[in-house]
Amino acid sequence: MARGVHAYLIAKGHLNKDLEEKEEVKKSATNWFNWIMSDEADEKLCTIFTSNRCRITIGARNLFYNTFGALGVMPQGGGLARKVRKSGWYLKNLFYVETMVTETGYPRHLKASSLLMYRVLNMQDGKIKDKKIERKMKKVAKFLHKKDTENALMNFFNNGVSEKLVDQVLTQCPANLPNSEQINRDFQWQRTTSQGIIDITDGHDCVYLMNLMIAKLNGNLHW
Repeated sequence: MARGVHAYLIAKGHLNKDLEEKEEVKKSATNWFNWIMSDEADEKLCTIFTSNRCRITIGARNLFYNTFGALGVMPQGGGLARKVRKSGWYLKNLFYVETMVTETGYPRHLKASSLLMYRVLNMQDGKIKDKKIERKMKKVAKFLHKKDTENALMNFFNNGVSEKLVDQVLTQCPANLPNSEQINRDFQWQRTTSQGIIDITDGHDCVYLMNLMIAKLNGNLHW
């Protein structure tokens, strides 16, 4: 849920060329963080779950650091805001290590999600801003792909677009819209290949990866 908000802020705030819209996105980002800091949220990402799913980890703080830093609205004040401002070291020093020790399957897919956002945030005017960060991201991408070489998303992050990858995605993606009565629909790239091909998906996983591939081919993703 929070990653979706970050993705929106990055797309509409960091990549967007419309200055007026960018300003509105900055206000939305600030309002979101103010809510997280409020008594209602109590420095958590959500208030629904009683488990640790709403807890803001060091990785989550660093994503705020990079997203809000790119927007120019770094949180001010104490508490969580101070922790966010002090989390800049994470990306260069801990992200790769955390990825290596993260449980396979869904948890490791979240690291791949972060990898994509970090890479996009490291792009500016068609160029890579910090080559040291990109070298770190290449190590993460290589590790993710090595651990599951048949996962199409991990393949893309490590190797970009190839004819073989296109064929794989078209083979694994449904040709027709799923029946609304079907259950167990899944986002297949978050599962390991050893779990088998997920043959009941919403199709959004396929659209997601295909859009990334098109963006890469069009020169809009720089790594």
